[in-house]
Amino acid sequence: MRSCDAIWVVAKIDRAITETSVDSLLMRFGKSYKMVMICTGTDDNIDAGLALHLENEGQSVGNHDELLIRERELRKLVKRLPKKMETRQAKLEGRNKTKEKKKKKKKAKPLTDNAKAKLRAQITQFEADLKVAEAALPMTAQERFELLVDARNANTIRRLKEEKSDHLSPGKELDVFCVSNLHYAALKGARVINGPRLSAEMTGVPALRSYVLDCTAPDLLQAMDDYINHKFTIFMKGLAMWAKSYSVEGSEQLLDAIKKPQGEAQNVVDGFVDRLMAAAEELVIKPIEVGQAELVAAAGDIVEKKLRGWYWSTIRAFIRRDGNHRTSVVPQQSWNEQFLEAANKLTRESWENFLEREKELAKELKEGLLMLVRKVSTTINSTCSTCTASLQC
Repeated sequence: MRSCDAIWVVAKIDRAITETSVDSLLMRFGKSYKMVMICTGTDDNIDAGLALHLENEGQSVGNHDELLIRERELRKLVKRLPKKMETRQAKLEGRNKTKEKKKKKKKAKPLTDNAKAKLRAQITQFEADLKVAEAALPMTAQERFELLVDARNANTIRRLKEEKSDHLSPGKELDVFCVSNLHYAALKGARVINGPRLSAEMTGVPALRSYVLDCTAPDLLQAMDDYINHKFTIFMKGLAMWAKSYSVEGSEQLLDAIKKPQGEAQNVVDGFVDRLMAAAEELVIKPIEVGQAELVAAAGDIVEKKLRGWYWSTIRAFIRRDGNHRTSVVPQQSWNEQFLEAANKLTRESWENFLEREKELAKELKEGLLMLVRKVSTTINSTCSTCTASLQC
C-alpha cells in the first residue's frame, strides 16, 4: 500500500452509490491516496423503469418518452403488418383460413378487378411500411439505449462526486469512470450481443485506458517533451525576434541562420520518434510474434494441468466466470493472468532491452538538438563580427 499511487474502487453501477464497502474504502484511504471509482455494467437493466428512477433523482432523460412510444409503435407495426399482408393475400387468392363449418356455406362471389387491384395496392403499401418500420426500429432502440446509458452514467458520476467528497482531502475530487466490459468484449468479438450495442467510446474503456496511460507516463519523457516544445522553441523564436529587432549589417543572414536550425529541430525530433517506434517493433513486438507458438503452448500446458487435476464442477464454475473465481478448495485466481505468465516474462526481458535503446536514442536526440544550438551560436559569431558589442549585450 505504501508504494501505491492510486486506489481503484470497483463496483456495479447500480450499487456504486449505496454500496457500504465503497464508503468504507473511501473513508479509510480517501485522505491519503488518489481515489478512482470504476463503475461497471453500464449496459445492465436498461429499461423504462430506469428512466423513471433517474427522473425521480432529478436527472434529465431528454426525449426518452418520445423514443419509447415510437419504439413500441414500430414493434407493433413489425408484428401486425405481416399478418395484414397475409390476410389480404389469402383473400386475393380465394383462401379461407378459418375452418369450414359442417353445413355448407354459400359460395362467395368472385372478386372484381377493382377489388383485386385495391388488395394488391394495400399489400404493396404494407410491404413498404414494413420495410420502413424494420429499418427504423433498431435505430430508435439504439438511440433510446444510448440515451439511458448516458443519463445513468451522468447521474452516477454527479452523485458520487457530491456525496463522497467528504471522504477526500480538501480540494480533491473523486475520479469516476463508467464502463461496460461486456460491450467492449463484444466489439472485440469475444462476446455476442443481441439488440443495441455501445460504441467503443461509449463503453468507457478507451477513456479509462487514456487516463491510465496519462497517469503512468514517465517523468523523463514528459520533461523532454516540455524542453523540446517549450524551452527550445522559445529559444529559437527569441533569437528570431532579436534578429528582427536590430537593424545591423547582415540581419537577413542572421535570420536565415536562425530559421534553418529551427526547421531542422522538428526533423531531429521526428527522427527520434521514428527510431523509437522502430526499436519498440524490433525489441518488444517482434519477440512476442516470433515466440507466439511457445507462448500458446505454455498457456495450453496450464489448461491441461487444470483439466487433469480439477473436478469437472470446479472447471465449469471457473469457465462460467471467465476463469476469474475461487471455490472452497481453490483460492482466488485468474486464468488469464496465468496464461500470460510466459508472455509477461518475455515482455519484461524485451522491455529492459527497449529501455536501454531508448536511453541511447534520447542521448542522440539531446546531442542533435545541442548541435543545432551550437550551429546558431557559431553562425551568429561569424556573421556579426562587426557588431560584437551588440551581441554581448
